[in-house]
Amino acid sequence: GVVTVTARLKAGEPELPGRSAPEGQIATVNLPDIAERVGSPTFTGAYGLLISEDPAPADAAPFATPRPEEDEGPHLSYAFQWLVFAIIAFVGLGVAIRNEYRFINADDPEEQERERARQAKRARKQPSDADVEDRILDEAR
Repeated sequence: GVVTVTARLKAGEPELPGRSAPEGQIATVNLPDIAERVGSPTFTGAYGLLISEDPAPADAAPFATPRPEEDEGPHLSYAFQWLVFAIIAFVGLGVAIRNEYRFINADDPEEQERERARQAKRARKQPSDADVEDRILDEAR
């Protein structure tokens, strides 16, 4: 029978290196590649996007694959996670620099005075629960 097809003509797409598709599918509409796969005489100047056909096919017409979800996923939480890691890294770097400075300048009288002040401040603090527990266990021996 006679079938009337209405289609929009479009130019072929260039071949994109590195792009692949599953078996039986094509990655891009590269007309010379498609003509090679079809194996019969093919016009490679343009391809047609089917708009309608009359009479309609007896079985179900092919349908377009659904578009991928445009969900951003967990990227925002990963961004916050890396921001926290960066802050922790800079704080750790600052602590390491401070400790290295104290180690290098351990013989400096000013640094020794600051260390004595830090130790006096620590001595004025209430003992921690762990210290109290350790003292009780040591006395029980």
